[in-house]
Amino acid sequence: MSSTDLTKLSAFLANGSTPRTPLPIDVHYLNGFKWNTIVSYNAAVKKFMKFKADKGEIPFALPATAEDIYQFCFWAGRNEFQQTTQEVKATTIEKYLYGIQAWHEYHSAQYPKETKTKVNTLLKSSAKVDAQVLTKPQKAVVHLKHLLILVDGLSGKGEKEEAIKDLVVTAFWGMARMAELTYKNDSGPIPKASSLLTSEVSPAQPDQRGVMNLTLRNAKTCAPGKTKEIQLRKLGMKLCPVEAVGRRLANAKGVDTSLFGFQANGKRHHLTRNVVVAAIKKFWADNNLEGL
Repeated sequence: MSSTDLTKLSAFLANGSTPRTPLPIDVHYLNGFKWNTIVSYNAAVKKFMKFKADKGEIPFALPATAEDIYQFCFWAGRNEFQQTTQEVKATTIEKYLYGIQAWHEYHSAQYPKETKTKVNTLLKSSAKVDAQVLTKPQKAVVHLKHLLILVDGLSGKGEKEEAIKDLVVTAFWGMARMAELTYKNDSGPIPKASSLLTSEVSPAQPDQRGVMNLTLRNAKTCAPGKTKEIQLRKLGMKLCPVEAVGRRLANAKGVDTSLFGFQANGKRHHLTRNVVVAAIKKFWADNNLEGL
């Protein structure tokens, strides 16, 4: 984990409201988590810190008290007594609490486990209020016709757009999550232990059956240290995932680097999830397809 990565986890690394520089053993511990997991834990801690700030209880140190946890659940969740801008769903609070527990473990502080029963009841109460709030409509499913529109729209627009085009084709046929195919940093070194590199394509050319495999080292459904295989098959059409990967390999010119990246201004750029999502959202909006 690089120093740049650590700066993105400043809340989690702090003991309460006091910043703390991680030791080598701390960094080793953090490497046991998937990046998306530890980032979500950091978001949970930031939410808890906002709660403490709103209560005028800064500075503070770990461990949190049982009353802190109860009040946090009430403050962050929906209830019948007040409406505030920080309200989130009960299921989100439950995820926050996992992050706050991990925060305590990282700092060797005792999380108040006696809160479990009362917290469950508080969250059930908030869930009842959640049920009365109109939910957002689910996004429509992206079908082949939509993918074709997107690919046509990105084609010929530039190196970045070409890389995004090949990524979305691969994600569609490989049924892969965007986070599994993208990178934490948009340039510079990338961690080989958790990134999809050009060397993770096998074989470099499809076999006699027209099959190519990608080895994912950052799959959400895999345990730490485990990998996930995505099998791609050659298709006789414009939206062929094997050809998409082949274009990315050709773009990398034999260098072991990000598979979904591109060359610009003399250096390699890696596609991040935020960049890809922003580009796709803009395209849907520009083409009156915002619901996708």
